[in-house]
Amino acid sequence: MSSFEIITDSAANLPDSYRVGRNIHVIPFRYIANGTEYSCLEEGVPFEESARKFYDLLKSGADIKTSLISESQFTAMAEPFLEEGKDVLFLTIASGISGTYNQAKNAAETLSKKYPKNHIFAIHRSNASMGQGLLALKAADLRDMGESCQGTAEWLI
Repeated sequence: MSSFEIITDSAANLPDSYRVGRNIHVIPFRYIANGTEYSCLEEGVPFEESARKFYDLLKSGADIKTSLISESQFTAMAEPFLEEGKDVLFLTIASGISGTYNQAKNAAETLSKKYPKNHIFAIHRSNASMGQGLLALKAADLRDMGESCQGTAEWLI
């Protein structure tokens, strides 16, 4: 059993085989294209298919609006793991690109008060896409080698 859980956002662009195979949890961004809401990641739909849909809409000139992931979404994803006594590491898209990191940080602060025995970290680096995905995979490597959540967070910083 892993000592902590890794939660990232779908900006990490992790193919299904990596996120499922490495036990990395992904909260999807949502977007609206021409008035219809879509998820950047849907269970049962290959990641590549969801990505292709987005880029096809973009190429077609669709009116696309994006939104950040909310504090409550981070909380909802993390809370079951915290209730099991596990620590949680949030790894988000860069704060200069999105306000999502601030939402993760707020969730970590709120959850730390509710679960004072658990370690909860919110981390972002100056990247997105596979740069972020590679950091999530490195975090999984460290976790799977026995590193703590805190040690992994320190490595990522």
